[in-house]
Amino acid sequence: MTQSSNWLNSLVTNPWFVLAISIISVLGVIITVVNIKVKRPCYAIRSVGIIEDIASKSKLLEMYYAGHKIERLTVTRIAFWNAGNETIDRKDIAAADPIKIVLSSGYNILDVKLIYEKDKVNQFNFNFQSGNPDVILNFDYLDKHDGAIIQIVHTGEDSKNFEIYGRVKGVGKLRLVSNELFSKGQEISVAIFSAATAVISSVLGTIINSINNIGVLYTANVIYIIIIMTSVLIIIWELNKFFFKRIPKEFNIFKDEYWGL
Repeated sequence: MTQSSNWLNSLVTNPWFVLAISIISVLGVIITVVNIKVKRPCYAIRSVGIIEDIASKSKLLEMYYAGHKIERLTVTRIAFWNAGNETIDRKDIAAADPIKIVLSSGYNILDVKLIYEKDKVNQFNFNFQSGNPDVILNFDYLDKHDGAIIQIVHTGEDSKNFEIYGRVKGVGKLRLVSNELFSKGQEISVAIFSAATAVISSVLGTIINSINNIGVLYTANVIYIIIIMTSVLIIIWELNKFFFKRIPKEFNIFKDEYWGL
């Protein structure tokens, strides 16, 4: 038996290696459970200040929007979508706690519009009455990655002036996906996946290149290692998708730098 064969046999019988495989197996079970049909309502919010604090710039300067005198003008976009793989139906929304966007007291909502809808069949719409501080979202159903983007023109300062409420039966509260998570999460997950791929490829390359005398046991061990390492990559990829939620790629308008009113 060659030196590489001895090394491989000692690896698969090493208690630490067995422990690592056990942990990976447990993670695999967890991921399998996580990927069972689940509803996962998510939202993201982003604001852009159009005009800031008019009064401090000039006492002679006044600004009006649709007949309303204002001191500040901010545009906020709120993306709402189903990140899960089970359909969210209209009847899944708790009647006592509908999906609602609420602006902090002391500020006013000036205008609301639906600027993007993934699929018009979802019948995404909203209820808003002038003078009220809230917007209620409605839809018929949302399949995976179905959703919409609402644009709100208001006198608040930024996204922190908004609260998103609502409860989906069997899920609970909505999950916020922060803008920072979009960039930092992607960078971290790509780095981890790339590093894992490089290490695994290097190990496999070493094993394959050192094969001189392949016995039955050695061949079985090589196959075993390949299966385990492939499983590691799959688990890393699935964990990446679970922990680093991203806004669906179709929602590109949410990330636009220029926002027209």
